[in-house]
Amino acid sequence: MSRSKIRGECSTTTPWRAGTSPDANPCGTVHLVSQPPQKLDGAKVVQYAAVTDDAEPTRATRHAVGGAEFGPAAALAIARYPGDDGFYLFHLNERGAVVTDAYHDSLEAAFAQAAFEYEGLAWTHLP
Repeated sequence: MSRSKIRGECSTTTPWRAGTSPDANPCGTVHLVSQPPQKLDGAKVVQYAAVTDDAEPTRATRHAVGGAEFGPAAALAIARYPGDDGFYLFHLNERGAVVTDAYHDSLEAAFAQAAFEYEGLAWTHLP
């Protein structure tokens, strides 16, 4: 089962990407990530993948925010809220803000959805 909800784009003003200043365009150039986030929207991040030149969107799905198409994401994260059995696949913008998310019943289902959307992702496990 997969439920989706859309979040407002660029919902945070605190950048966590190296080389990004608070005055930078929130949807500007993707910078190398100095460190993956430990939490997003209160959920503990368990897997993280930057969408680098080695990762290619499959164009098999589209995400829209306020009627405007969003994507490709700058990064993906799989996270879990305390007390929740499922996993959320978060799509992040260039500033590290959650733009869209989708609920999945298992970690494997979240990985499968990410693979459906992007080829060549390199995942980092966060303890």
